[in-house]
Amino acid sequence: MKKIIPANSEFMTPQMLENELGISISKQSKLRMKRAQNQPNPLPFIKQGKLIVYPRSSVYSWFNSLARGL
Repeated sequence: MKKIIPANSEFMTPQMLENELGISISKQSKLRMKRAQNQPNPLPFIKQGKLIVYPRSSVYSWFNSLARGL
């Protein structure tokens, strides 16, 4: 399978997110499913076809909001 790397640093691939924040790809999948299940705090993402990318600013806002909730 061909690796797709966003040309824009505003977006991260699942692998980039795992490297930057330490959230495994399987955990990312579970966090994305929260949106379909109408659960609170889903991981923000964009999906086009099979491609999933994460808006960097939205992910960091989401991550910081979780940290404030502790």
